Amino acid sequence: MFGAGLRRSDIEQALGADFVAGIPNDYALVREAIDRGVPLDDVQPGNKITTALKKLVAPPDKPGAAAAPQKKLSLSWARS
Repeated sequence: MFGAGLRRSDIEQALGADFVAGIPNDYALVREAIDRGVPLDDVQPGNKITTALKKLVAPPDKPGAAAAPQKKLSLSWARS
């Protein structure tokens, strides 16, 4: 009742197969990347946020599907 919010299992139960990925909250990492004006991977290579975003943007191929050439993803954040 007084928890921190929804759990991943709650979301998966509600959305079922439509749930693709959750993006972790790492305020300090994002704030540092914004302050420095660099991508998250420049601050901390292989961080959990970038990994989750890559999974969301380019989900793994389904079994039996033709393999598409993989592009190197470069994710960055910017303020407008």
